[in-house]
Amino acid sequence: MRAQFSLLLLAPCLLLACATPLERPVEPFASKVLELAPGAPYESCVPLLAGDRLLFSYKADPPLAFAIVRHDGPAMLSYLLRELSRDDGGIFFVPQTELYCLRWTPPPDDVPWPTLLRFTLHVNPGY
Repeated sequence: MRAQFSLLLLAPCLLLACATPLERPVEPFASKVLELAPGAPYESCVPLLAGDRLLFSYKADPPLAFAIVRHDGPAMLSYLLRELSRDDGGIFFVPQTELYCLRWTPPPDDVPWPTLLRFTLHVNPGY
């Protein structure tokens, strides 16, 4: 029943590309394979503390551009930008305590099929 409820909450995000909030992961987090609507971006946000190191990786088909961003009212501040890729990862050193969003964006071409995305996160606290 809980899985069905979670699916109902996630369905509008798949169609509208809204931000999906995550808890601050204590253990490594691995998403399920997400099926995104054709041409739709996807964003997942996580609260991070200054000094944290966020280890991330993802696989996407077709390739997606990736960014770590922070929303500040109507503005979006980008901290890390990556070109289109099917498979990428790295470490993000958190500059200040905020809610950061991992954002995947499809290529500008009109791709008529859905995008498949899977990502992992792990936070190493900065002491």
